[in-house]
Amino acid sequence: MSPAPKAKAPSRAHFFTRMVYGPAFPVGLDSFHTFIRKRVQAAIFETHHGGEYDATDVIPQPVVTAITSLGMDHVAQLGPTIEDIAWHKSGIFKPGVPAFSAPQDPGPVKVMRRRAEEKNAPLKLVSINEKLPENKKVLAVSVQRINCSLALEVARCFLQAKVPECVIDDDLVREGVGNFSRPGRFEIIQDGQIRWFLDGAHNPLSLRQAARWFAANIDHSETKNHYSEERDGMTLVEELARGLFENDARPDKVIFTTYNERKNGTKRIEPTIEHTLLLARDIAVEKEGLDVLVTGSLHLVGGALSLLRL
Repeated sequence: MSPAPKAKAPSRAHFFTRMVYGPAFPVGLDSFHTFIRKRVQAAIFETHHGGEYDATDVIPQPVVTAITSLGMDHVAQLGPTIEDIAWHKSGIFKPGVPAFSAPQDPGPVKVMRRRAEEKNAPLKLVSINEKLPENKKVLAVSVQRINCSLALEVARCFLQAKVPECVIDDDLVREGVGNFSRPGRFEIIQDGQIRWFLDGAHNPLSLRQAARWFAANIDHSETKNHYSEERDGMTLVEELARGLFENDARPDKVIFTTYNERKNGTKRIEPTIEHTLLLARDIAVEKEGLDVLVTGSLHLVGGALSLLRL
């Protein structure tokens, strides 16, 4: 409803009213209830995970639907294969509703086309828009150019259906890209002797992208430091290591941490995020400068950001 997150107090005030009558999906229910009460004219819903059986997939006739790059995520619920994940994601397609997708591998594309045909939903695969402006801060990574291209197609489709007189021209695109900010996604923070590289990558595909981005922005002669929490075990660790080594980025130190932000937080193992940041700072003093990659999950990156910005 605005650039700021929704205030928590109103949500608490109406929570029990909603839960008396609502299904067992409180966050999804909260969003619908809030948007209806606030009488918003347009709402963008992101599925929790999947699509076919997701709590948000109850809108019979959305204006437009879209799927970003698929990865091996939430495999226990949606897998075991990328084609299975594509089947679930395609559950958001609706009869007669335009559907868009970022480029995908042939297997998922085949599944998505079949699902679109079954649901009578026109599907378009969106390639990178070559007219996008150059922006080293926002669009330096290929996946962000893909996401931006997809977002533009979706926005134009929505406006054509709801406000046909409104046109997104090149000037508006440049303005939007210039004002874009997404904390914790390909974000670089200069902090004295340390450069923090933060990205919430949490599956093999996104970890490869994070490793490539990190390697492209560092002096390979310097010490690198990466810390991550364990999400899908060795697969993610191996994928990140492969991505770093393939791009000639070989960290001298690797630190693994949990979601706990503070040193005095409730925890099962050490270290916490705060402890890890302090350790990285100590190494930076010793080495007289350090590039640190923080990745592994959005929870981890969010915790790190909250501490770095104190």
